[in-house]
Amino acid sequence: MRQTKNPETRTFSSYPAGDYQTIVAEDNERLKEYEFCAQLTADTAECIDKLIDTPTHLPNDTLVLSNGNLVAKTITSPTNIGLTFASLVAMRDMGLHTAEHTNATTGAMLMTLERLENDNGLFYNWYDTNTGAAITPPEGKIISTIEGGWAYTGLLILKNAGCGEQSTRAAALLDAMDITRLFDRKKNLFYGHYNSSLGQFSNYHNDMLLSETRIASYIAMSKGKIEPSHFNQLGRFAPAGKPQSAQAKTGAIKSWGGSMFEDLMPRLFLTQGEPGEIEYAQREHIQNQIEYGQRYLNGSWGVSVCRTPDGYKELGVPANAAEGGYPAGTVITAHAKLLALPFAREQVIASTMQDCERYPGYNKPGFGICDAVDTANGKMSDAYLVLDQAMILLALYNDWYKDAGGMGRYVSELSLALAA
Repeated sequence: MRQTKNPETRTFSSYPAGDYQTIVAEDNERLKEYEFCAQLTADTAECIDKLIDTPTHLPNDTLVLSNGNLVAKTITSPTNIGLTFASLVAMRDMGLHTAEHTNATTGAMLMTLERLENDNGLFYNWYDTNTGAAITPPEGKIISTIEGGWAYTGLLILKNAGCGEQSTRAAALLDAMDITRLFDRKKNLFYGHYNSSLGQFSNYHNDMLLSETRIASYIAMSKGKIEPSHFNQLGRFAPAGKPQSAQAKTGAIKSWGGSMFEDLMPRLFLTQGEPGEIEYAQREHIQNQIEYGQRYLNGSWGVSVCRTPDGYKELGVPANAAEGGYPAGTVITAHAKLLALPFAREQVIASTMQDCERYPGYNKPGFGICDAVDTANGKMSDAYLVLDQAMILLALYNDWYKDAGGMGRYVSELSLALAA
């Protein structure tokens, strides 16, 4: 196992045996799988550590590795911050960080969060990681439902993960966060955002069920702030209130763009699963991804929003999208595939290992897998996004710890709300 620059040494023994407890020396294929997953977990964790190495301890949005030099995109979002908290707890549980190191790092992040400019406890969409200053885009300072949802989730994990003083501080920040400020009770839907500079809500709502924004719905339902009837208001095959084509009314429900990100990101924190129609769609969408890959991507798969070799793009598989969804193309991203681990474990690991063998440099020591590769020409992204690296780490963590409940055990109130 490669050594890292962090205070703790990372070794295979740091990981629970899980499904690998029956490995024997003669079982070379399973041993290779184990070694690959363990090394990818450690390298991805090391990349996240590099992304957190900022004056404010808030994670940089992106690292670009160019000719051996690292260049950081020194902004961050509440989503990045929330998933970094979750990742740090995962690293502690896997023995990649000591409890002391975890508490020191999360404590430094909380110190910054406690002084960040915000709107009544809800954080703005973008901050400078060097100074902590809120970034004001031309349209004004924005608080959004989705950003609030993921920041809340990360802080809830920290609160419940037994981190001593840091758990208490996280609880105080949570007490100030009420994402139902962005809920339109007349339409029984969340607004997309609120413009604090203008004092105006967005002219659109988060109105698709199969979207990463449903994490905000789960949070609000767990707190008793909205009624379960809100779920019935969300669109299944098209946005709420818009015509739904005859073609779309058959089969599994659709996401807006057809990306794996929309389908599966909330599942990272709901280890017991989601409502039946969502899980049915998740399984069908994964199969559609696999079939699309067999037809167009040289057998690989995993199409989603990512930083492609030609820049950041929203990508999806047409069969999974509502009408007018994201374009498809030939680019794959590892986080999209690894999110599918609970549903197609053998296919996910085998295909990820194959990608790393097929595209030299796709998986780098100390960084893990870069954000994307174009299967048409082998051209790779030079970027590592903290959000996508966190999703990879948390997907692997859930696989290692699935018998213990994965990351979902720290936010069990969300699953309980769905079961109610």
